[in-house]
Amino acid sequence: MFEANRGRIEADNASRRTDAEKEATNFEGVAVTLIRQSSNTGQLYGSVAVRDLVEALEADGHKVAKSAVVLAKPIKAIGVYDVKVQLHPEVAVTVKVNVARSPEEAEMQSKGVDVMAQMFEEGREVTGFTEDYDPNAEPGATAEAPAAEPEAPAAEETSEG
Repeated sequence: MFEANRGRIEADNASRRTDAEKEATNFEGVAVTLIRQSSNTGQLYGSVAVRDLVEALEADGHKVAKSAVVLAKPIKAIGVYDVKVQLHPEVAVTVKVNVARSPEEAEMQSKGVDVMAQMFEEGREVTGFTEDYDPNAEPGATAEAPAAEPEAPAAEETSEG
């Protein structure tokens, strides 16, 4: 029975592969930008999952099934990632996914700039990332700004005479 249907099955597969190859040409150079909130260290306050990628690709005009997006694990940090989209068992394309905190950061990342490394190189203050160390502080106490030194009272001049 299989041998009787083999020709039809192979023709259907060839047709689907041809359609997938045509669709793959539409994916050449496709890059998707996702703006997400993250900590000062670049860790996202949530993750980018397959559903987010499918929505972004559909907003960009590409029809993709959830099962076609191959994401080994959710994206949990800002950066540029290569995500595989399997259009057919024999046809796969790669989509660049740019996850950033702002459109400006996304543009910098797309040019190849490591935003987090640049932020630390510039010496920009990262609030909440480091804190001053006070060796005399009580255990569990947080470091506070030093209090202003009280000024010594000025010595009064006395005049004898």
